[in-house]
Amino acid sequence: MLNKKNLKLAILGVFLLILPICGFSCTGGTTETVEIPKVNLTYWRVWDSSDKFSEIISAYEAKYPYVNITYRKLRYEELDQALLEAWARGTGPDILSIHNTWVDKYLSDIEPMPAEVSMQKTQMTGPSWRQRQEIVTQKKNMPTTNDVKTNFVDVVYDDIVRNGQIVALPLSIDSLVLFYNKDILNNAGIANPPLTWSDFNDMVKKLTVQDEKGNIIQAGAALGTANNIPRSMDILSLLMMQNGTQMMNGNSAAFNQPSASDKGYYPGKEALKFYTDFADPSKEVYTWNSSMADALEAFESGKVAFFFGYSFHLDDIKAKAPKLNIGVSTMPQIAGNLKQVNYANYWVETVTKKSTHQPEAWDFIAFATAQENVSSYLKKAKRPTALKALINSQLGDLELAPFAKQTLTADSWYHGSNFEYTEDAFKDMINKVNNGSTDYQGILDGAATKIRGGIY
Repeated sequence: MLNKKNLKLAILGVFLLILPICGFSCTGGTTETVEIPKVNLTYWRVWDSSDKFSEIISAYEAKYPYVNITYRKLRYEELDQALLEAWARGTGPDILSIHNTWVDKYLSDIEPMPAEVSMQKTQMTGPSWRQRQEIVTQKKNMPTTNDVKTNFVDVVYDDIVRNGQIVALPLSIDSLVLFYNKDILNNAGIANPPLTWSDFNDMVKKLTVQDEKGNIIQAGAALGTANNIPRSMDILSLLMMQNGTQMMNGNSAAFNQPSASDKGYYPGKEALKFYTDFADPSKEVYTWNSSMADALEAFESGKVAFFFGYSFHLDDIKAKAPKLNIGVSTMPQIAGNLKQVNYANYWVETVTKKSTHQPEAWDFIAFATAQENVSSYLKKAKRPTALKALINSQLGDLELAPFAKQTLTADSWYHGSNFEYTEDAFKDMINKVNNGSTDYQGILDGAATKIRGGIY
């Protein structure tokens, strides 16, 4: 028999034996937790406000709770200076959006996409009564150059692959389209916008109205000059490309060279002449001049029938002229040409060399540009897709359909390391013709030589 002392000791032993078991089973056990070090990514873009990206960013942060993304929208004109100042201080963005023609300008400042990245997650291990949280590193394969060729429209590969490496990825692809004032066309008995440049010329003649002094009071089109037409370089470039101009020969400007199939024909010269004829009072298609208002403003005020622009111009038109009865059409093509040519203009997302979180930054870009995630941005921002798989889904949208129809035939060309220098050279060509010079070939030769000497 147990005496009282031994009985107390026995009861105490049983109690001590049961207590841990009861404690774990009755309270759900204990958990040892760990915390992944926080990663803060800064994302700089122009044009789009943060609400366009809120869904993508929230989804990524939910997938990787240790990553926080701060989005900053900058004005177009302040981006370059803001970058220079930030980099001088040793700060700046991890993720940066740049124009497709700026890739080579910033090539020394951006980091190519790695073949794989390592991302971290936490997971629970151990028995249910003593759970332990641990950090697990996951290796992820990133998109390859073959993936770019397969998934994105053709123009993307040449713009974002350098030395066999991906240096950026696009969220969307914009291209030049024809905006038109439906009321002006209706009043002139024109039912549909032009599909060819021949039809375009005929309509411009019909739609241009001058007063008794020869002043243009209604322009058939905003075309022919440089400084008062947004993206005049793009329009002239497109005309050259449609006419068969080889814009580049390797890394050298070649838009002044003769046709490869006909050495006596200079397609760039004919394109420059065609473009500037619309600002020549001696031509039948005269409809615009350098003394007129900004083309976009004139179109918004209802004084221009045709305006060439991009999807972002539609935002401006709607905001400033909500009652304007406008239509959007694909770009006119050269009659008889079997191959359509359109002009691409877009922004790409990249990672800066100064980023201390390059794997996470690149993983976010791959996430944001993937088909299952980018759709939310495209819908909110009303932008044309860069992915082949999503083109058909935009053909049913009246505003986006013209862009979607021509995305597969949109092209661009290498502008060198200094886009602004090349743009100034193109504007200078146009201005020289506007000022009376008829030496079209000499003007082209001079511009090509200037560009080669300045930036290549």
